[in-house]
This record gives sequence, C-alpha cells and structure tokens, in this order.
Amino acid sequence: MMPYLINMRIVLIFFVTFSTTIIVEDFDNSYLAEPGDVFSADMFNEQHSNIKNTLKTWSSLDLVGKWSCNTYSNSNSNIPNMTGNYEGLYKSAGHVYVFKNDGDGTFSVSSGDNKNGLLTWTVNQSDPRDSTHFVLVGDMILFGELSRDLMASFKPKSKTRFFIVSFNNPNSFIYNFALEICDKTHQSSDPNNNSDSETWQSLAPNKHPTGLSINLIGTTVSLNWTDNASNETGYKIYRKSTRKGSFSLIHTTAANISSYQDSISSSSTATYWYKIVPVNATGDGKPSKALKVRYTAQ
Repeated sequence: MMPYLINMRIVLIFFVTFSTTIIVEDFDNSYLAEPGDVFSADMFNEQHSNIKNTLKTWSSLDLVGKWSCNTYSNSNSNIPNMTGNYEGLYKSAGHVYVFKNDGDGTFSVSSGDNKNGLLTWTVNQSDPRDSTHFVLVGDMILFGELSRDLMASFKPKSKTRFFIVSFNNPNSFIYNFALEICDKTHQSSDPNNNSDSETWQSLAPNKHPTGLSINLIGTTVSLNWTDNASNETGYKIYRKSTRKGSFSLIHTTAANISSYQDSISSSSTATYWYKIVPVNATGDGKPSKALKVRYTAQ
C-alpha cells in the first residue's frame, strides 16, 4: 500500500507543477483593470461570454472546426514525436485537429498525416489512423470506431480553447499522463450540416491589442499599442467625445501597425475616448481598453 501512496504523491507533484508552468502562463488573462480605466460594453460582454463558455456544457457540435494543438506529457511513449525537455516534461510536435460533422448524426476528428493527436494515436497505437469518431458527453470526450472505445477528460477554457487530459495506468504504480492544449483557428460556416473543405473560414483576430497609451501634444493625439494578433489585416481606430456616446470609426490601419496619430479640430475644451480593434476578413477581434484624453483649448 505504501508504494502506491508514494507514487500518487509523485503524480500530484507532477500535475500541480504542470498546471502552474504551462496552463497558467498560456492562458490569455484578457484585461487587467487599472485605476481610471474605461470599459466599453463590448469589452464587458466579451468577458461575460468567456465566463459563460467556460461554465457551459459543450456538445460535439461546439467542437466543429480546426484546432491547433500541442501535447505535453511525463512520458515520451504516449504518442510519437515527443521531444525536448519542456520544464521537465515532453512536448509533441504541433498538430491540427479537424472536428467534422459527418452529416449522419455522428462526428469525427482527424489529425492529418503526422497522427500526433491523443484522440487519433491512442485509438490504436500499433496502427494510428488519420481519423476516428468522437462524442462529447459532459466533461468527457469518448472516441474510437464506435465513439466509446476510449475516453479522456475534456476541459473548455473559452470558446476558442480547450484542454484534454488523459491518464494511463499500464498495470503499474506509475501513472502516465498527457495534456493537450488546443486553440481554434478555423470555424465552419455551417456546423449543423456535413463539414467539408469549403465550409472552413478563419477566425476573427485571435489576440486583442494591449498596452494602449495616449499622449497629447498641441492638437495631435498619439496612440501606441502592442500588436498581439497574428492574423489581423489591420486595426480599427475608434473615437467618441462623450462618456455615454457611441464610438465612431475614424481610421483603419494596415496589418502589423502599432501606432496612430489623430488630429483634434475642436475650438473648445473637450474630452475624447479612444479604443483599438483588430480586424480581418472574418470580422472584428477583441477591443483594447478605452483611454481618454482631455484637450484644453488655447
């Protein structure tokens, strides 16, 4: 009995360390409020939506799309191509899951030619396949030819991120575990029907601008921010002149831009609010925090 308890402690230490070094640092802690910050309604709604998506019960339909994933494990024998030393753990070569609606009441997932995904590799390690069926029930994902051969723990973190946790006990006191972290890259234009290559479309920009700063010299307002998105085609610059008023679009930059200068034409003292929103062909991403500047007429 004692060896079992000792090994379970080792597992717990591994798991706690794993959680704090990978999960926490990779999680997008969206917005950190500071004194004087102004939060727009869309920013508040985005945070509320993130909470709802974390707490809600997902269905197989919610997974339809393309997801970019990495797998971490305490063993390099769980799936192929586990290399390196990621803070004491093994890390897999990246892979892409494609979750599809088969159109006949079932769902399937594929991970491409490298077959590095937990859901496809562990179905049959001697003959890993390109795809397999799956079903999502509560906080468990069941997968295999009959969608019930194997199962793992499913943990949604936001509408575009989930974790899959798998434990394996091969008749020993040592537990192997693997954690898969997946971020959504493409959505289906019609997830309720059979998925095919023509239904996939890129997501809106995946990261919001941070570190927005504002500086007023004369009548020139200089805005600077950190360009965090990797799939934007530009940034929309919004401005409003009353606290309860609506923001108006005043300019759209090109991609990979992190600054903009606005000119104030008011002849009297006025206050302006600004926010920055990344955009691409699919739509708008998350906005930055809104900042205000007070102009005093000379």
